[in-house]
Amino acid sequence: MMPKVKGIELIESIKKHEESTGQPATPIIILSANITGENVTQGMEMGVKYALKKPCRTDDFTGKVENILLKYKKDKVQAA
Repeated sequence: MMPKVKGIELIESIKKHEESTGQPATPIIILSANITGENVTQGMEMGVKYALKKPCRTDDFTGKVENILLKYKKDKVQAA
């Protein structure tokens, strides 16, 4: 639980900003105790590609971040 905004609201805000500014998609990882929950499903429908269940191992989390950053870098290089 985030203190001032729900996760799905944050994802919506990010997506709206990307659409209005033409920014590329922001890779988002959902970290949730309930990865089968409605909000995670809704996030995936909004383009979120990854969901990790809490608690998760540090290696699992950092590995997912590394994979996302490598893919982002590869896609950026191919587009240039």
